Amino acid sequence: MFIKESVVNGGALYSAVLNGIEEKGENYPNYYEDYDALDKIWIRIKDLKKIEKNNFLDDYETRAGGEVINAIRSMSPNFFIHKKE
Repeated sequence: MFIKESVVNGGALYSAVLNGIEEKGENYPNYYEDYDALDKIWIRIKDLKKIEKNNFLDDYETRAGGEVINAIRSMSPNFFIHKKE
């Protein structure tokens, strides 16, 4: 999984290795107790590394075949990408 920081916070890109996905997580920080959403999915991150290569995403495209840079600049808070064929 790739995680991108907001441009305001520096725009860094990270590679995350997941340890698990839980649809009904019971162990979470107290500040989430009042958060009420219909679809809660908790991911557990095993490893997180900053990607230093500036053109790393050039090898990827969005699920619809678009440029990743355009998706990053969009209002979408998340999107799927895959390696170009």
